[in-house]
Amino acid sequence: MPPAADQGAIDAAQALLGQRFPAELAESLLRHDGSGYFDVLGSFQLMRTREIVSTRQFATRLEEETQREGRAVHFILRDGYALWHPNDLPFASNAGGSHWVLDTKPHGATRRIARHDELGSTTYPHTKCGNP
Repeated sequence: MPPAADQGAIDAAQALLGQRFPAELAESLLRHDGSGYFDVLGSFQLMRTREIVSTRQFATRLEEETQREGRAVHFILRDGYALWHPNDLPFASNAGGSHWVLDTKPHGATRRIARHDELGSTTYPHTKCGNP
């Protein structure tokens, strides 16, 4: 496993993205900055702090371009966003281009995680009680 990220790197990442990381993500990064080559969620690997930033910045630019060029009408929209919702913060990725994302908007006492696939579709796994 990779060494821990330092608090300065996490603070810089949050400043670049303009949002605080959920406490659970920051705590994980302070233990290990990603999972390296170890798969932890099926075929997914936890992302390093800098990968979270670069992926989120790329996703934001892609969403802005999609909206500007009027291509959003070809997608199922979530709150008006076609590919990446601004509340989605990637934390794991696989070689196929899919990501697990944290929905950083609080939903009651919990946060939701979703799978964002390489085609731009975001799905929320069902829990045992049937709530997304």
